[in-house]
Amino acid sequence: MYHSHSKAQATLFIIIAVVVLLLGGIGIYLLTRNGAAPGQISPEELAPKQAAQPTSPLQAYVEKCIQRASLQGLEVLRLQGGQIGEQVSPDEQLAVVDLDDGRSVVQTNGLPTVGLGSTPNQAKMWVNAKEANIPSLLVMAEEMNTYIKKSVETCVDEFKPLKQQGYNITAGEVQVTTALANAVIVQVYFPITATYQGQKYDLQDFTYQVPIDFAGVYTMAMGIAAYEAQYSFLEYNVLKAISLNSEVDKDSLPPIFASRFNVDCDRVTWNKQKVKSQLKDILAVNIGLLRVNGTNFTREISANPEFQGALDGMILNVYNDSVPHLVVNFSYRPSWNMKLDIRPKKGQTLEPEKFSGSLKILPLLCVWEYNFKYDVDHPVLVQITDTKSAKINPLSNTFEEGKGFTFQFPMEAVVVGNNPRVSIPYVEDLSGLDPQTRAAVESYQPPAQTFFCADGQSNSAKIVLNISDSLTKEPINKADIEYSCTRMANPCSVGQTDNGGLLLTRLPTCVNGLLKVRHEKYAPKEFALTTTSLVEGNIYHYELDGKKNVRVKFKKMLLPVFMKNYIETNNFTTVHLDQMDAAGRDALLGIKDLSPRDKVIIGGEQGDQSFNAFYPSLLMESTTISVGGGQYMVSTLITSNATLKDTYYGNTLINISANMTGPQPYPSGQYVFPWNARGEDVKQYRTVTFIIPAEWEAEHMKTGTLLDIDDPLAKEDGSLGAEVLRYTTGAVYELDGNENDDLRTLAGLNPQVYYMGDVVAPASEVQQYLAPRWN
Repeated sequence: MYHSHSKAQATLFIIIAVVVLLLGGIGIYLLTRNGAAPGQISPEELAPKQAAQPTSPLQAYVEKCIQRASLQGLEVLRLQGGQIGEQVSPDEQLAVVDLDDGRSVVQTNGLPTVGLGSTPNQAKMWVNAKEANIPSLLVMAEEMNTYIKKSVETCVDEFKPLKQQGYNITAGEVQVTTALANAVIVQVYFPITATYQGQKYDLQDFTYQVPIDFAGVYTMAMGIAAYEAQYSFLEYNVLKAISLNSEVDKDSLPPIFASRFNVDCDRVTWNKQKVKSQLKDILAVNIGLLRVNGTNFTREISANPEFQGALDGMILNVYNDSVPHLVVNFSYRPSWNMKLDIRPKKGQTLEPEKFSGSLKILPLLCVWEYNFKYDVDHPVLVQITDTKSAKINPLSNTFEEGKGFTFQFPMEAVVVGNNPRVSIPYVEDLSGLDPQTRAAVESYQPPAQTFFCADGQSNSAKIVLNISDSLTKEPINKADIEYSCTRMANPCSVGQTDNGGLLLTRLPTCVNGLLKVRHEKYAPKEFALTTTSLVEGNIYHYELDGKKNVRVKFKKMLLPVFMKNYIETNNFTTVHLDQMDAAGRDALLGIKDLSPRDKVIIGGEQGDQSFNAFYPSLLMESTTISVGGGQYMVSTLITSNATLKDTYYGNTLINISANMTGPQPYPSGQYVFPWNARGEDVKQYRTVTFIIPAEWEAEHMKTGTLLDIDDPLAKEDGSLGAEVLRYTTGAVYELDGNENDDLRTLAGLNPQVYYMGDVVAPASEVQQYLAPRWN
């Protein structure tokens, strides 16, 4: 594994796209309609159908054609990602040579067949940049049916060899039904009547069986593809590989974020083509280290605990159960195409940007920002081998039991501007499906999504889940409910509530599991639920907070004013804030309107819900946000235009006037705080005003220096910290942040002023005054 640093990779669990599961489930259902478990074939179906007459040259002739067609079809299917005759665009497939045994799909007599060669196989992308296109078992079975029918018809060749021997043969149409389950069963209905030397033969039913657990391999493949579609694990692996192998060094990858300073203004640059070649080699190694938990693999061990954490982070928890007979390999080959763009650049040269005032000011003469944005687009091949299944020899059209069946499919990893491709959402609109498929989807209950959710695992007491509106207490219809065994486990689809907001169900057994409730008109919520202690027949009540579009306004809190008054009033205990009018209270807290020189960006997150707003608004819709009740983490950034004067750092002069002409935007405040948006406030009010903490005000910076904006009061934990010079009368003379210790040298210069040390305002006290205001 290539690495220079270690970063932890959070392992998520899969939520499978609805229609993918439904279509896959329908295929399994059609194969198991005689009562077998999903993915299994009933004993009745496993029993070979007997021909009406004893084995004859005619029967052997037809069975040989069926055998050849079945094995060739399976080989084409596995090499091409589940497609045989389907035509897809070039950007939806990967040309890949089977390096293990040189198997190639070629056209023979108008049909794809498999032989030895170097022709790349066109494997269908199951996940591309825009969508998940995962073929269902039903679709693949239909591909097999069509292929075997054509192949058998071509192979029998109107029975010409037998007719030349004296057979008189009449045959009907070939009909094929393929079951892709824990074994592959091909059933062919081919009515044939023949006479030969006075003997009459009536044949119609033929069965061919291959001991390949296709459904088991497919389940793993579908899980991996849906995991990628929902959680972009390939993209996070790319970003991890870049991060671990990037440095401000010409022999490493350009870093995503770094700053360097020097006196001679020398800088490091890179050649884009060389970086592309390096990244290809790095990914070829790192992607090959991806593993699936519960499958057959050897854990990579490193003596360095940091590297070990990175290695363990590449083990994907796609399913909970152990499947030691499955081997899953991921690969990227440098010979494959990669689309790569990196910014900033000049032609093929990647170079940093010189300091522009967008970062926190540092005591530097020449500042270089090595903040490179990567756009990466490349394929990844997934190969799943079931070591218990049979291996097909397409040259002899035979198979060897227990030698291993390998299915492969590619996916596309897409990183844009250092961000993973947006997760492919649930598919809720069925209008694009053909009427027959749509009717089947609407009427069919999807099978279990994971082993944790499989039939037989939901064995808790039978309970009723009651979902209602937190304000009106009215029932919520069609609320989607999922259950997972802690945040680090696969969620199971439990079902939807009815018109009364009720769902009668059993749940899988789990201690401290999570019940997640979603509805398009409400903010999603998670509730802790231990299913081992549920009481049979009990009703369990849960409430959702409604979402609403509200207008956004802004004010700012000048932290130096807040801190000064905080100190002089002994943490606001010597004044009665609750008895003041709004103007007096805000003046004491340092809260005032934004100025035309200010610019503000805020963002809020609650689970997978988020909002953003701007001042001044960039777009009309930026003045409104969609929020629901619940806890948000709010991030704020305010910048202000200021004109600074030249500044000394020790004996070093930073000549501002030589580099900056006129007012420049500088960060004047960054702060993160929790916001409890109460459901009753969201319901009642139409406008919310956010209070933005600011370290300084543009109007006060006409004579300010870099030191005035380089030592903030706000700390990372949300508290405020300051060094304080105070008059002997108790009033604050001057305060500053506590990074530079610049006030200590001033203490004692004035007999009326003394240094009182550092003062801290806890985050809990500050944030109560930053609470957004509803009106």
